[in-house]
Amino acid sequence: MAKTYKPKRFTDIGLLKRLDFPLLIKLLERHKSFFEAQEGFAWAHDPAEFSYDALAKIMMNLGTTAPVELLESLYFVEQLSVDEYFDDLLEIAQKHHLTYNVQTVQDLALLLQLECPEEVQQFHARIHRNDAQKRVKRFESYFSTSTVPVQIRKITTRIREQMETELNLWAKANKRGIGMRVFVTLANNAVWFMIRHGQPMKRENAVTEEGGNRQVFYRPEIFDIAIYYPDSDELVIGVRAKGQKLAYAEVIGRHCFGDEKYFNMNAEEKYTLAPLFENGIDALYCTITTPAIMDVTLCELHIARRGKKDDLEIRRCPDVFDSFAAQGRDLTLEQGNKLLKAKLMFRFTDQRARIVTLELPNIAIYDHVSDHDIIHPWLVERGFIVTRNHFIQRTSDEQSQSILGHD
Repeated sequence: MAKTYKPKRFTDIGLLKRLDFPLLIKLLERHKSFFEAQEGFAWAHDPAEFSYDALAKIMMNLGTTAPVELLESLYFVEQLSVDEYFDDLLEIAQKHHLTYNVQTVQDLALLLQLECPEEVQQFHARIHRNDAQKRVKRFESYFSTSTVPVQIRKITTRIREQMETELNLWAKANKRGIGMRVFVTLANNAVWFMIRHGQPMKRENAVTEEGGNRQVFYRPEIFDIAIYYPDSDELVIGVRAKGQKLAYAEVIGRHCFGDEKYFNMNAEEKYTLAPLFENGIDALYCTITTPAIMDVTLCELHIARRGKKDDLEIRRCPDVFDSFAAQGRDLTLEQGNKLLKAKLMFRFTDQRARIVTLELPNIAIYDHVSDHDIIHPWLVERGFIVTRNHFIQRTSDEQSQSILGHD
């Protein structure tokens, strides 16, 4: 979270006046001592007498002395006050039998944050999971060190808070500030950890409303992704920094599996390019088991000549196999070399085209990670994913709901 949090909607006097007044007062009263200590603020339980100007000024200058719970509440209401979320929020309200009569999406978001904040945070995490999927494209896989698969623990609010506390220690030591938040959702037989944190501080010049200049010092927000796949006992992490990957893996291992070293951070082989040596262009064949994929083309290949990385050949063209054929070259006869990296162009039946990069031993880069569920079965079928010795039986999303819990 930014060092000085400035929720735009709550600094708009016009919008403050349009918020349901009893709900607004209920939020403020939870932090009564803080607001009473602010200059110019006075309580009034009649909207006609309430000082919206003073409230907007306080909201505009919220800093590190503001209650964390207040900042969190304002953050979630700010993020979810979007018209397209109204029906989803209404469904949550109906699920919790909330009969309070609200008319706007802002009122609805505020009501839910007051009455069922855990549900609000889960919904927010699902939204940002989709946004992060578009941003994060590079994923590294790490398998468990256990020879016997361990069932993931129920992730309660207390466990999430413990994870956040430990991650805050890492964040503070690595100039990321504090404010780590961990959200957990379930999708496609996987457990998604959405980790919200601050980036290194930024300093920018700004123009004040009076026309003067000042510097704004703040910490941008970002969401990271870590995904646990029970069927392969594998943690996939979508960040590059070595220390950050290790911190996430150790915290998830300790609190979800009882062992901070549960995941082997020495990269094991997940992907292989051996099918290109073994089968040539036939390795890219599409079958009826992956009907959404029309065809696959090899558009880039990194070849270590004679297996030496200092003798590297990079072939980059619309179709590498066509280029080889034009030169009378047969990749299946070059197994003395070593393949390090390949880019595959997938063309789907709806005419979309996506590139997936496989970089040995354990890195996959997707144009759109949302295509993973279509492409992954093809990679398994065609032999580009190394088969491991043990697997946990795949569970359905409905069965996996038992992973999430409350204290």
